[in-house]
Amino acid sequence: MKLTLRPYVTLSSVVNIFCLFLSLHTFAQTIATVAGSNAMGDGGPAPSSFVNHPTGVAVDQNGVVYIADTDNNRIRKVTVNGSISTVAGNGLAGFRGDGGPAVDAQLDSPYGIAVDKDGNLYIADKDNNAVRKVTPTGSITTLVGCCGSGSDGGPATKASVFQPSGVAVDMTGNIYIAETGYHRIRKISTDGIISTVAGTGAFGFSGDGGPATSAKLYEPYGVSVDTEGNLYIADRSNHRIRKVSTTGVISTVAGTGANSYSGDGGPATKAALALPSSVAVDKSGNLFIADSRNMLIRKVNTSGIINRVAGNGSTGFGGDGGPATSARLYYPVGVAVQDDGTFYIADATNTRVRKVTPAGTISTLAGNGKTFSGDGGPATKADLYVPSGVATDGQGNLFIADQLNHQVRRVSPTGIISTIAGTGTFGYSGDGGTATSAMLNSPTSVAVDRIGNVFIADTYNRRIRKVSSDGTISTVAGDGYYDYKGDGGPATSASMKEPTGVTVDDTGNLYIVDRESATIRKVSTTGIITRISTSVALIAPQGIAVDKNGNLFIADAGNYVVRKVTTTGVTTTVAGNGIGQSTGDGGPATSAGLNYPTGVAVATDGTLFIADQGGNRVRKVTPAGSITTVAGNGVYNFSGDGELGTRASIAKPTGIAVDGSGNLFIADRDNNRIRRVASPIISSVQNGDWSSSTTWSCTCVPKNTDEVSILSGHAVTISQVVQIRVVRQYGTLIFTPTGKLLF
Repeated sequence: MKLTLRPYVTLSSVVNIFCLFLSLHTFAQTIATVAGSNAMGDGGPAPSSFVNHPTGVAVDQNGVVYIADTDNNRIRKVTVNGSISTVAGNGLAGFRGDGGPAVDAQLDSPYGIAVDKDGNLYIADKDNNAVRKVTPTGSITTLVGCCGSGSDGGPATKASVFQPSGVAVDMTGNIYIAETGYHRIRKISTDGIISTVAGTGAFGFSGDGGPATSAKLYEPYGVSVDTEGNLYIADRSNHRIRKVSTTGVISTVAGTGANSYSGDGGPATKAALALPSSVAVDKSGNLFIADSRNMLIRKVNTSGIINRVAGNGSTGFGGDGGPATSARLYYPVGVAVQDDGTFYIADATNTRVRKVTPAGTISTLAGNGKTFSGDGGPATKADLYVPSGVATDGQGNLFIADQLNHQVRRVSPTGIISTIAGTGTFGYSGDGGTATSAMLNSPTSVAVDRIGNVFIADTYNRRIRKVSSDGTISTVAGDGYYDYKGDGGPATSASMKEPTGVTVDDTGNLYIVDRESATIRKVSTTGIITRISTSVALIAPQGIAVDKNGNLFIADAGNYVVRKVTTTGVTTTVAGNGIGQSTGDGGPATSAGLNYPTGVAVATDGTLFIADQGGNRVRKVTPAGSITTVAGNGVYNFSGDGELGTRASIAKPTGIAVDGSGNLFIADRDNNRIRRVASPIISSVQNGDWSSSTTWSCTCVPKNTDEVSILSGHAVTISQVVQIRVVRQYGTLIFTPTGKLLF
């Protein structure tokens, strides 16, 4: 039987058609998140929250604790009842938001923090080279840095600072800044004028007993001020705590300058510290020191005697509920103390904030100790950390190189996430065993072959790892040494510098991008490695893809182009004019501008997709060579789920993949998400059978989630049970007796 479809008609027929719905719905190119979330834990118990490398901690007079959640680019607050929330930062690294709500602003690696008696919060916004202020009403401003160029003696808002890591405020409202990059301490007086109170700007150690402004500091990280106005400096790379008196004279109050551990029970000036990163002073004048490399918190009493008050000196996590001195810390870099003697520790590598009571008992105040979560549940509720690569297989699984979680994750066709490689701790181990028990180090790319083997660019292990279908991990290329050698021999004996891209062709040959050596290498099915020659010099290549004919496509990021290398070795430019701008949509791809392309993918019909990272877009090049944007509006942000991909904001897209149905997957790196741009409408290209891929524009058989268009003049035969989401446009369906169309 023949059936001609027309728009705006709903049909029900005894000829095996059920609920046939014809729609003009604009499903094409909509974007959605398929993995990753902002599940920070806000509004819930602080110990269950996600805190990522906290480096600063402060406590106000009411016992409210503030946390510099550095790698989440946020400032968090823990109330006295233990609930956590975000008070500054939207999670994206950047600089914006002054004059508006602090929670909508962007920070970039906030480090030290302080709070004054009126509830104003001060943030050392380190990588923005700025100090920000958040009022009790939640408004944010910049006090110094970011865009200023002035120097001492003028308004702080016109001045610059370089890598501020610590901030403190005294009883009268003067603000002190540990300007790490220029080895000095700056002061913003209550009238807004900036000056230097310690350090010459040159690194070194000198000056004790004289004016602090004539002394040398070496990467001061922390600063604190006591009730009398004396200033204390964590002079980190001098391995000392320095004091600047109210008369401006500098001295050493702890540390010998030796990068070591010694001296407990004796004078602090005879004790050795190792990279002290923070110092706090209580109302009685006792000092608390984050002795970072020694994995300790040490206390100097008012008599000058030093002792260990938290940490046993070994790395790791442990000890909650017991004596703080028996607990393990892992690179504590921040410390704060409240009036009753309770002190708080930014236990950075443990991704927690710890609390020590006056009686000496330690517990976790905030952070669940995880930088990843979600395994076994919906991928959209999982936490990713700088996802940099994606791949798909023929069964509908999605694979994610979860870079700074040091894992590879898999999302099933039903949307459930799991880990297939990596323990979550960086390192190198595990070959020959279960991949989930192995250690990876910043995996940046992932690929899957036809039989389900997964290949991982284990970047800082300088290896390519393979996870076989039985879950066993092995190394297939790279010996771990930072070098370039080994061509013509076994790939496992070859050296690579920084492998960032990997792909595999239909016959099992492996292709590797070595970004640092700017080379492309091939590992044959026999395990021999060779170099793929290009007729042009590559600069910082990052991503690679191979089409069904064996042609290679290379994201030549530093040249702002995409190259093609044919099977005969001919190199051409297929996109980009060499100028680092996102321009040229609607015209020839070779005349368009790309802004640091980092990822490439090729659809079955030859369509090329490019992660235009610097432009915060994904571009599409048709087989005819025309370029357009398919995702991203150019704004570094997160927005747009459920809308057209071109209206959405993405943040540094890095890796991309396209599945057999034409769905595009984007590693939206700085948003810690994987986004999917739904495939366009699948249309008929000729008369044919529904189950034949040659009938359709995608060269694939439509799935139940697709939207199908039967074009005028085309007749499509259905001889089996077919389930589809939408059929639209004009066309003819021919049903055999066994044919059914379900919705």
